Amino acid sequence: MEYCPSGIVLMDTKGNIQSINNRMKHILGFGESRYPITEKAEYETALLKKLDFFFNASNQYVRSVLKSSITIYHIKNSLEKIDGTLVNLSINMGPMMDQTAGLTGVVAAIEDITDQKFHEEEREKLVDQISDQYHELTELHTALETLIDHQKTELEQLQVNIAFNLRNRVVPYMEKIENSQLSQSTRIYFDIALSNLNDIFSSYGSGLHSNEYRLTPRELEVAELVRTNKSNKEIAEILHLSVRSVESHRRWIRKKMNLHGKNINLRNHLRSIK
Repeated sequence: MEYCPSGIVLMDTKGNIQSINNRMKHILGFGESRYPITEKAEYETALLKKLDFFFNASNQYVRSVLKSSITIYHIKNSLEKIDGTLVNLSINMGPMMDQTAGLTGVVAAIEDITDQKFHEEEREKLVDQISDQYHELTELHTALETLIDHQKTELEQLQVNIAFNLRNRVVPYMEKIENSQLSQSTRIYFDIALSNLNDIFSSYGSGLHSNEYRLTPRELEVAELVRTNKSNKEIAEILHLSVRSVESHRRWIRKKMNLHGKNINLRNHLRSIK
């Protein structure tokens, strides 16, 4: 009993403490220099007083063991040490029997689980903290999604407003200019500008300029002119290129749009892009 690694408390059939081992004394701090185990007279009363808080005749577990002779495991309780701090205990309490199987009292085996309980509490705090952070991040994510949706709506409305203003405040005047006397070269550039402006309304430009096709600036110019039904010769004159260069640009445009070797009209395909 004295060399048992667990604290031991023995009680008689009336629930009175009869014996305590050294480990139990250490658990309650009575083995420290202020209260050395060898100086029993100084701390016997104090030790019993500390233990009697739980190990007594009125304790429900003690009474249950004395009545039923059944062992009760993992009883959780806290006792005050000699220095006033609390120690958390896990107690297994069972009957003591004599050689004739007669009940002689109660034996309690005690483990100090203060550190274990501390770590459990710290783990629970960490779990609660992580849970709180998760909820905060979830709320932040929801708020950001709402903000993004709001900005997307505002951007779409801005685009609608720009298109509306261009259509109603710019295009009518350009159409009047179109009906006036223009030189051939001026009319070509004017037709291209008006066609590109109409592309804004149909979102053609954003589709053609996307990273999906990766057209070069010159290929974009050629593609826009092809879409307006300009011939290779006309495109060459407008862009100051050779006809052979225009044909090369058209081949690269078809290749980048995955039209190479397919019987698909490039102009019609370009006009279908939104």
